[in-house]
Amino acid sequence: MLPSQASFLVFIRNVMGIPVNYLPDADSQIGYSYNWALDVVSLDLQCAPVQAGAWGPYERAVYNLAGHTLLEWATDQSYPLSALSWSAGTVSGTTTSANAMLPGDKVQVSGVSPLGYAGPPNLGYVVVQATPDTTNFSYLIPANPGTATLLPGAAVNETYFQQVRSKLRLGAFAPGVVTSASDVSTSAGLMNQTFMQGLTLEDLQLLKTPFGRAYLAISQKLGPTVWGLS
Repeated sequence: MLPSQASFLVFIRNVMGIPVNYLPDADSQIGYSYNWALDVVSLDLQCAPVQAGAWGPYERAVYNLAGHTLLEWATDQSYPLSALSWSAGTVSGTTTSANAMLPGDKVQVSGVSPLGYAGPPNLGYVVVQATPDTTNFSYLIPANPGTATLLPGAAVNETYFQQVRSKLRLGAFAPGVVTSASDVSTSAGLMNQTFMQGLTLEDLQLLKTPFGRAYLAISQKLGPTVWGLS
């Protein structure tokens, strides 16, 4: 069975656990990630036999690399605002078109004055209610930030991928792998295999997500040229 974008979508939902409201089925970023991974894996693995009716190593390599790529650079959903107001500790907002926000989603508001409506930097607010008409939402602010003024480009933005990248430190530079660590009373060390000395900048970045590590594991086992080795 050859890899397909449809199967990658199944991988996104069932393996990666990314809900459709954070990444719609028709989002072009899915296709970009899949196609890029397909090109890279086809070059790295060249040919890998597969068993009919199952995901073979070639497919798994494509889906895991594409999944890592999505986490690395996918943008969050953004909805233009048409209204925003505060009353009794609750901010009520309206988007210009239907949105997919759900209670519990963490969002950030941009393009609104005063800045109190935007929320703390890199934290935002949690949606407490999303009404059935899919255009209204609300979040809590105890103190009145003032009368909201919508500036050009005002929007409410999901922060799903932003949170994932922050948690996995995908934006932090990694000059190498950790060889030892210690504090006042304890210490630990790991034996790094020789091949780790040949990790590229891309390989170091792939180590940061479980999907990138899965891809490296498959490539290490099946790829004819991995990390400069032959």
